[in-house]
Amino acid sequence: MKAKDYGAAHEEFRTAVTYLPDAVVSGKAHDEAVEGFCKSGVVLAEARIAEGRYADAEAILSEVLSDRYDPKCRPAQELYAQSAAARLLQQNDEPDFHRKGRASETTAHRGRRFFISLAGTTWQ
Repeated sequence: MKAKDYGAAHEEFRTAVTYLPDAVVSGKAHDEAVEGFCKSGVVLAEARIAEGRYADAEAILSEVLSDRYDPKCRPAQELYAQSAAARLLQQNDEPDFHRKGRASETTAHRGRRFFISLAGTTWQ
């Protein structure tokens, strides 16, 4: 990770976790590999978010948070929540989203007028 190649570091930590037995047998080595996998995953996901690749970032963070690695990795949990919120905001800013929103609003008004015509009264 010192060389700033977080993708390669992440892969190396994944390999270390895969081949090192659980911490009881291997001592601290397994725990250190899991911790490195978490840290490198968070940094790599931050880079993907900076590139606007939210789905890729969430996939990386989902793997980090899986039972195989570290479901309690707090930085990954926080970044995952931020990424999901940012992705939703990005989707809401797309012109197509607003057009669809107006269309569904129009459909709702038509539905309301239809039911009013059936009932003969207005909704309050």
